Amino acid sequence: MQALELLRSQEHHEHLQELISYYSPQLEMYSRCFEIITGEKPVEKGLFFTDVLKFVNIRM
Repeated sequence: MQALELLRSQEHHEHLQELISYYSPQLEMYSRCFEIITGEKPVEKGLFFTDVLKFVNIRM
């Protein structure tokens, strides 16, 4: 199972790193909740920025 957050932002490429830093803790919380509920760890975590069609893999 993948923990994935879909994000839509007008910020585009120049602010991606800021957005990644901002949303990573939320994704981490989703991953922990998933593990508690299912007993399984996500195999991959990432953020998908819909305005630039870019997936950013977040290290586990």
